[in-house]
Amino acid sequence: MTENVLRVDSVTAGYDDAIVLRDVSLGVGPGSVVALLGPNGAGKTTLLNVVTGVLQPSSGRVVLGGEDVTKRAIAQRAKRGLCHIPEGHGVFPSLTVKENILLAGPRGKESESFDKAVEAFPVLGERRSQIAGSLSGGQQQMLAVVRAYIQSPKLVLIDEVSMGLAPVIVDQIFEFIEQIAAQGTSLLLVEQYVSRVLAIASHVYVLNRGEIAFSGTPQEASSSQVFDTYLSAASH
Repeated sequence: MTENVLRVDSVTAGYDDAIVLRDVSLGVGPGSVVALLGPNGAGKTTLLNVVTGVLQPSSGRVVLGGEDVTKRAIAQRAKRGLCHIPEGHGVFPSLTVKENILLAGPRGKESESFDKAVEAFPVLGERRSQIAGSLSGGQQQMLAVVRAYIQSPKLVLIDEVSMGLAPVIVDQIFEFIEQIAAQGTSLLLVEQYVSRVLAIASHVYVLNRGEIAFSGTPQEASSSQVFDTYLSAASH
């Protein structure tokens, strides 16, 4: 049996005295796209924070590539191939597009990193000298995605990649996400654009009020009962 790239086992977590997640378990397999869906306030971003190490769970564990990293620091998890694209574009707004790309890539391979980035999204090559904070929202999100890509991660967590973007830009980004997965990278997507993420996901988890309310295939998630109960308010 193939080992999951990520396994979250019975995690309970929260902030101060407020419990946000209750006994949450999920898994992400090699080269798979897993969707984490649910209404606003369900605890999706909190779960990503537990996986990355921003937030320590009060119980349960996080396993990356077969290793328990629950007590490991953020940087140590990153060294194990974990990359996180937070909601709101994971870029350095005061640096140029090219500087953002070169900072993300491995040392000594700056030219290769830049070539990979502009091959993925040619518009970034055209904007190489532009300050990242002055890019459109869609271009900033493209930059955030390629910054993750050129690090050759094993697992990428993406929080609301489509937020506020035009449908044509969303399509471009999702097509690239599919390409990344086809190359063997695993992805865990928190996403509001439900129909789009269901089209590329291999497995779906629905989080509601801090608990896993559904786990199954995209086809099962699209069933009227699951969709109407948990996803209709979160979908476009």
